[in-house]
Amino acid sequence: MEQEIRKGIFLMEFDNVKLDFSDVLIVPNDDKKRNVDSISSRKDVNLNVKIFYGVDKKSFVCTPIIAANMDGVGTPAMGKVLGAHNMLTALKKSVTDAELDEIANPDDYFLTIGLTDEDVERVAKYGNKFSKVCIDTPNGYLFRLKHVIRLIKKKFKGFLMVGNVITTKTAMSLFSAGADCVKVGIGPGSVCTTRLKTGIGYPQLSLILEMQKLKKLIDENDYYGTKKYICADGGCTNPGDIAKAFVAGADFVMIGGMLAGHDEGGGEIVEKSFISKEIAIDPKGNASQKFDTKKYVKFYGMSSQKANDTHNGGLQDYRAAEGKEVEILYRGAVNETVKDILGGIRSTCTYLDAANITSMKHNGHFIRVNNQHNKIFND
Repeated sequence: MEQEIRKGIFLMEFDNVKLDFSDVLIVPNDDKKRNVDSISSRKDVNLNVKIFYGVDKKSFVCTPIIAANMDGVGTPAMGKVLGAHNMLTALKKSVTDAELDEIANPDDYFLTIGLTDEDVERVAKYGNKFSKVCIDTPNGYLFRLKHVIRLIKKKFKGFLMVGNVITTKTAMSLFSAGADCVKVGIGPGSVCTTRLKTGIGYPQLSLILEMQKLKKLIDENDYYGTKKYICADGGCTNPGDIAKAFVAGADFVMIGGMLAGHDEGGGEIVEKSFISKEIAIDPKGNASQKFDTKKYVKFYGMSSQKANDTHNGGLQDYRAAEGKEVEILYRGAVNETVKDILGGIRSTCTYLDAANITSMKHNGHFIRVNNQHNKIFND
């Protein structure tokens, strides 16, 4: 009997399929189930959110989309553009002290650190300038992470984001250690191969939904007397995915690949020539093959061979690379991409009659689909 019960539980777990952004579409709730804000245009939507944190209820206002702390994305130059739209940038760990000293608007950035003693000292040095810190590790299950959180909280009174994890119990333990925001997601990123190398992961949409249940439990029971937040990190490939993350209940959404390939990322640009479909005809009527030239930007995961060669003196023998290097089409200045992202989310809000990001999770629900858009002309 006991064996049959265990087998039943096992099968139930596998029947409960977990979903990614591409598996669903958002459907507006009917009037009886939603917060009716009665907006008439995209320009009526306010994407800014007020974030409260700490026992003394400190706060800041932002559009809660964060550029990831990756090479080619998390740069001071990226932060200047995103900051003009009230978005945030998590600086890559390799930003120098000289670059930190030159940043004029530190409230637009997260100072990103790892788990070393030198990282803790960096917070001690710059904690008065930067009011937001991100402790970033791909493996939030390391015991040392909670130790570092406690060390940081002794010296730093600002907003502390940590991660990454994919289980609610560990997220709760990081909140208990002192984190204001927990970053969730392992392996969903466009240049991450952790799921292939380790088999570890959790589909991002279902993960956000489960973390939202945890956050609701925390808020309803006032476990800490302070607000706690979830940042969905990875897996977004278009503005619709970011909207889905907010409808699922994410407080912040971190994006990397969507912002890669732009001037502000500072990545290496390469030119490649391709045989054109056109034929060139000279004045004498002679035909010759034409060539086209396109620019590409190198972009790589922060656990890739390239990242280890750049920052760690190479990949150690006991490790495997858990990221890849790709070449993506050069995209110029990032501002138009940012406007496209924010415009898409404002449009989502109009369909949901949501005047702000906070109302999105009340005004929409998901349906599972086998195809989310028409691909007749490709993407």
